[in-house]
Amino acid sequence: MRIGPLLLLGLGACATAGPAVASDIADWNISPYTAELGPVGISLSATASGAAYATSGTGGLVGVTGSLLLAPKLEWQADNGWVLALHADLLAWHDQLSGGIYGGRVVEFAYATLQTPYGRIALGLEDGAAYSLSVTGPKVDDAVSLDAPQTVFFRELLTHGSALDEFRLVTGEFASGNVPKMSYYSPRLFGIAAGASYTPSQSGTGTYPLPDGASSPRQKNILEAAVNYERALDSFTFRSYAGFAEGTADRSVSGSSDLRDFGLGANGSYDFGDTSLATGLAYRHSDDYAFEPGEILPGEATHALDTSVTLARGAWIGGFEFANGEAGSAEGRPEEHLRGFAPSIAYVLNSNLQLTLGWQRLQLTPLAGHGTNASTTRDAVYLHLDFHV
Repeated sequence: MRIGPLLLLGLGACATAGPAVASDIADWNISPYTAELGPVGISLSATASGAAYATSGTGGLVGVTGSLLLAPKLEWQADNGWVLALHADLLAWHDQLSGGIYGGRVVEFAYATLQTPYGRIALGLEDGAAYSLSVTGPKVDDAVSLDAPQTVFFRELLTHGSALDEFRLVTGEFASGNVPKMSYYSPRLFGIAAGASYTPSQSGTGTYPLPDGASSPRQKNILEAAVNYERALDSFTFRSYAGFAEGTADRSVSGSSDLRDFGLGANGSYDFGDTSLATGLAYRHSDDYAFEPGEILPGEATHALDTSVTLARGAWIGGFEFANGEAGSAEGRPEEHLRGFAPSIAYVLNSNLQLTLGWQRLQLTPLAGHGTNASTTRDAVYLHLDFHV
């Protein structure tokens, strides 16, 4: 399949039909469901993601993929202004290609927060502070980004699952995943916000089961911290962060090593009239083999870089993203390489709907599903619809 001509044809159709379609639904503004039960506020938001795609190269095919995420919340505000809330993110439905970075688990988040004038405390199944405060380059559509994608368009040859399950790029510092933890986030002062998390153990109850199916934790006593800086000067806005994590290996698991993981990121945007130009990058270095939580094996570390640029004008957003990741060989596991680029264009139909047309090219080594050092280049063109309330 010739992806280039198909992409150009799709871009032309999107440019022609986008404004006409948007003129009928531009006034949509669906808010999350809210209610009150005595002093407790209840809300329910949702995100539905769906994409049609066509791929070329090894295992090329045409298909559709999608997911549905529900986010209920209970909130109570005390007389002194402190706010206690219970949060959850539930992946109600998804297929093999839309499981996201949390491994397709139904319960992605389930945690409580206490917001005070002195900062926010969080406890439960959640992201760590370093990932929550991370900064990456701007994205046209987060769900189909090369960095921490919710949806992948390339299938593994033997199992037909995602070809990136063994090496999914997440450039934000993500060492502790979404396992149970306790976190603190400071108020933002002089543009600076800080956070820290403590994760007692890294078990199979969080992001996804450990690679060998073991139920015992691979890392214990994970400490992580991050600093986030943001400043706006007239039409220019700058954001950056630095985060790190350290853990202690479970010595009952043969060959385990202590965790070391850090990430850096920055982006900037400039607004002139109704047009905005943004660019940025993120870098991560980890002892986790191929960024698989808990799989720290003697050998070389894993690192990844993602950089992107976007240009937005009115309802249109265009962008380009480049990603590169390498995992060193470890205890019989091969070196993993992933390199890709992705131009895309989106039309924001209204506050709830965005339609994105894009093209991705990925070079994977070794060839997923073959267990060899073969390399393959794959292309995908996709049309993604994101609906959120």
